[in-house]
Formats: sequence, C-alpha cells, structure tokens
Amino acid sequence: INKVWIFDTISVFYEDENFIDLQSEGQQNGVRVVAENNKEHIKKIIKKNANFLHGEILETGRFKYGYFPAFDREIKSYNTVRHCTAVYALLETLEVDYNENYLPKIKNAIDYALDVFYKELNNAAYMIDGEDDSNYEIKLGSLAAAIFMLAKYQEITKDNKYQKYAENLANGIKNMVDERGETTHILNYPDLNMKEKFRIIYYDGEAALGLLRLYQINHDEN
Repeated sequence: INKVWIFDTISVFYEDENFIDLQSEGQQNGVRVVAENNKEHIKKIIKKNANFLHGEILETGRFKYGYFPAFDREIKSYNTVRHCTAVYALLETLEVDYNENYLPKIKNAIDYALDVFYKELNNAAYMIDGEDDSNYEIKLGSLAAAIFMLAKYQEITKDNKYQKYAENLANGIKNMVDERGETTHILNYPDLNMKEKFRIIYYDGEAALGLLRLYQINHDEN
C-alpha cells in the first residue's frame, strides 16, 4: 500500500421526524450533540428511563425482564439481583422527580420479590435464584440488592413496613461473612451448603453497602 486516505464523516440520527446532530471529530465522533443544559438533559433522561422501568412492571409485580431484539422475543429467564436493583433504581428516580403514581407498582414489585424470592431459615433470611427447586441458589449480591431496595423505599416513603425483612436479610449476609470478613458468594438452597466461594467481585462491596444502608435506618451496632 503506497497511500492511505484519511477522512472524517458527518452523520445524523433521524428520530421522530427530527434530525439529531452527531459530533464528527476525535473521541466524541458519533456521539450526540447535547444542545440543552447538561443538568436538564440528564434529568430528562432519568425521567424517561423511570417511565420505561415503571411500564415494564406487570400488575403482579414481576418485570418484563427483557427482549432478544434480533428475534423480538421476550427473555423468559429471571434474576433476583436485577429485579431488586431495578426497583431500587426506580425508587432513586423519585429523588429527582417525585412521581407518586409510580408507588403502587413499586410496592407490587417489592411484594413480588418478598413473596417469590424471600426465604427465612434459622433466624435469618435469604433471597433465592434459579429456575426451579432443583437448582435454587442463594447469591450474596441478591441479599444486598434486596436490602438496597427495602431501605430506599423506607427512606423515600418513611414507611417502615419492610424494615424487619431487611434486618432478617442482614442476618443472612452476616452468616455469609466469617469472622475475618471473608465472604462466601453462593450457597445451595435450602441446605445452605457452600456452592461457590467466589463468583463475581462486586458482591463483597454490595454486601458491605447493604449493611451500611440498613444501618442508616436502624442504627443497629451489630
């Protein structure tokens, strides 16, 4: 090859009968040009995403989990961590824009999680994952995510109806952390035998943050 031609491109998106300019140079190439105030732009994104999340909650409290876009098929599997963190995220949007119309479905989603995934064993509680009782497992991250959800609900609404559930889950987390602070990430359910010592790195941080979020509410020194 004797010569290389370098060139820039100029592109736009066409959406809802409007052209949306894209940046054309450097690392920002292809990124939308934000013409409005950044703070207002971010607030608008949060509100739109909140509206979408709210719309994905069925009357049962279960989410439409997701879609395979290539086939236009709904994903049938389900994940306890993502259910709880999605509810938590929707609750956090209420701090930006307090839309009380979201609360009935949020409560349905919380109740769904507690009815379907929440299990009490030996003076503690755990959240289960799995397609059926042949492969149920307990993820440290699920317990933490559930506490995020319950603590944020109480913080936002001042309603303490779910506090006892969060405290029971905190006991479950404590049972998955030894005296040196080392965690066990996955247990079998219902025998509570260790399935995997380690699965994913963020479970440790989630467990600590979950306990801190609960401590902000109940100030339990344990």
